[in-house]
Amino acid sequence: MKTHLLPSLLASVALVTGCGGGGSSGSPASPSSAPPPSPAGSVYDAQVAWTRLLSTTRSWAVSGRASDGQDYQLTLAVAPGGAAVFPVTGASAVKSVFHNRVLQVSTQAVQDVLNEQFTDAGFRLLGSRVTTDGGTPTCSKTDVIATVPPSGSAPGSSGPLYAAIALSDCTSAATSLGNSFHTWSVVADGGTVFLCVASSNRFFGESTDRLSETCVEIDAAGNLGQRARITLTLPGFRVVATN
Repeated sequence: MKTHLLPSLLASVALVTGCGGGGSSGSPASPSSAPPPSPAGSVYDAQVAWTRLLSTTRSWAVSGRASDGQDYQLTLAVAPGGAAVFPVTGASAVKSVFHNRVLQVSTQAVQDVLNEQFTDAGFRLLGSRVTTDGGTPTCSKTDVIATVPPSGSAPGSSGPLYAAIALSDCTSAATSLGNSFHTWSVVADGGTVFLCVASSNRFFGESTDRLSETCVEIDAAGNLGQRARITLTLPGFRVVATN
């Protein structure tokens, strides 16, 4: 993959935590692979895990070799942002701040995204504001009532999170650029259980969805662990990055 495609990767990375631009395809996102069966009675508090993902200070670094033969390092860091106002609608909100970075190892090319998530008090997403490399921010706005994962979720369970409209800017007069669809799942993989957020995104005029999935390790009580997995799929490109 060429260096100039890094911004497309970053657009997808931003989406995996619940933000940003997307698709006119109308296709809900789905997990990248079916999880193996779990022991009977195993349940995980996915709701607490989702809340902690949006309200604690954590970071994960993952790496992987992509379908273009290049090695990539991806970093996801999150911190609470406190009380805020969602700029598109003026609604009172709670803000979470995500910092996403992609490094192409061979060229040392780096792209950074600041992704501000705005939720209500129940951590249902209202929208997001995304700034790439210090440029002009763009926003997305939830257009289907958002929900959160349930507390008692067995591996293999999944459901919708929200759908959003990608906007040209962060004002109430912004025009629509596309839509995105986001789902949650609880996935067991090699003895580790993950909370995953999958996204399907396509801007108007594009013929193919951009797909992404971010998974973070959780325990039964919803505490976040150290392991993570990020999968990005673009036209002609795929990477699965792990730690």
